[in-house]
Amino acid sequence: MTDSIKDRVEEGENLPYQVQGSSSNTALNIASKSSLDNEGARVANASVEEGGSRTIISYQTTELDWKLLPPLPAPQEAKHKEFRCGSFVLGGAASLCFVAVLSAFGLSNAQSNIADSIFVAAVSSLFFVELLCLLAIYHKDPGVVKRSPFTCHPIPPQVQPYVRSYIQTHQQQPNKSNGENDALVQEMVPAPSELYISMQDENNSDNGEDLSSIDTYCVRCLVWRRGKKKYFHCNTCQRCVSHYDHHCNVFGRCIAGRLPFQGNLPLFYMAVGASVLLYATTAIGLAWKLGTGGLI
Repeated sequence: MTDSIKDRVEEGENLPYQVQGSSSNTALNIASKSSLDNEGARVANASVEEGGSRTIISYQTTELDWKLLPPLPAPQEAKHKEFRCGSFVLGGAASLCFVAVLSAFGLSNAQSNIADSIFVAAVSSLFFVELLCLLAIYHKDPGVVKRSPFTCHPIPPQVQPYVRSYIQTHQQQPNKSNGENDALVQEMVPAPSELYISMQDENNSDNGEDLSSIDTYCVRCLVWRRGKKKYFHCNTCQRCVSHYDHHCNVFGRCIAGRLPFQGNLPLFYMAVGASVLLYATTAIGLAWKLGTGGLI
C-alpha cells in the first residue's frame, strides 16, 4: 500500500480496507474507519498493534447501504406458541407452590413458629427469584448478531447481485401499480443457495490451521459472524446467535452466552435451579406439615 493511500486510511477517509492479523489467515474486511463500532475498532486496532497489516480491499461495497438490506427473516410461529405455553406452565407451577405453602402454613402461624417461618421465607424467595429470572430471560438479548456497518460490510460478491436487485426493486415500487410490483418482485435476483460464506485464504486453507477462527457470512441474516465465537443460525428464531447453547422450547428463546454474566445462559441456569429448589422445598414442607398433622 502506498504512503498516500495509507495516510488516507489512517486519517479515516471513507475507504474500505482489510486488516490482516500477524498470526492468523483470517482477514477482517471493514467498510471504513468511520463505520466501526466499539467492538470493531478494538479488534482492528489490536490486530494492527500486534504486527498485522492494513490494506485497501479490492472490491467496493460501500455504495450498498446496510440499512437498505432485505429485512431479516421472520421468526417461526412456534416461537410465540412456546413463549405463551412456557409462561403459563412455569408461572402457574411456581404460583401453585407459593399459594400451597402459604395456605398450609399460614402467615399468622408462621410468625409464631420458627420452622414454619423458614419454609415460608424459603418458598417465597425462590418464587420471586424464579419469576425475575423468567422475566429477564424473555427480555435479555441472548447474543443476536445485529446488523451494523461492522457486521454487514463488506457484502460478499456472491450476495451483491441479490442485494442490488432487492434495493433497485423496492426503490421502483412506489411508482408502480400492484401488478407491476408483483412482476418486479418476480424479476429479482434470488438469494444465493448456500447458507454460509467463509472468508479465508484459499492458498493456506489446508495448512492445518484451526478454521473455527474464520469469519462466516450468513446469507439469511446478511451479517458477518466474526471471530472464534460459537455461532449458530436458529431456524425457529431466524437469527444468528453468538456463544449458542440451544433453543429452549419451554421459554421460546435461544439460550446463549457465557458465565458469569454474558447473554441469557446464566439466567437460564438460575431459573432452572430456582425451579428445582422451589418444587423440592414445597414438597418437603407439605410432607412435613402432613406428617405432623398440620394439614388435617
